[in-house]
Amino acid sequence: MDQGDFSRLAESMADFV
Repeated sequence: MDQGDFSRLAESMADFV
């Protein structure tokens, strides 16, 4: 898992919430 993936995941979660 790369840092970019984590960043995208965090953004996805933020959008979900």
